[in-house]
Amino acid sequence: MRSGRPRPASGRFRPSFINLTFQINRHRGSATSASPGGLLKKTAELDILKHNLVPPMEILPEKEKEALFKKLNIGPEDLPKMNSSDPEAEALGAKAGDVIKIKRSDATATYFHYRIVV
Repeated sequence: MRSGRPRPASGRFRPSFINLTFQINRHRGSATSASPGGLLKKTAELDILKHNLVPPMEILPEKEKEALFKKLNIGPEDLPKMNSSDPEAEALGAKAGDVIKIKRSDATATYFHYRIVV
């Protein structure tokens, strides 16, 4: 009998470089596939704002942003932060200082949440 680690059963899925790269790029918002030369090429773009698990969101205009700060008696530093590299912020085209309005609904009501892009 051999000692050491047991070998994986035959026919078992083993992740390869291509599968790993596909999963990483899919997480970033684009799907890739292997080309005959071993290089990866882009085959599809995903619009994450249309995904059913991503709530509707928009960038607030400057007037609404100032009205929000005045109504809630807060400043921009009091809002929760969202990175400008966040996939939703990139898809919206948000830049530092923009306020994102997020609409979330459940069975009883609709709620609005606000994030400032940093």
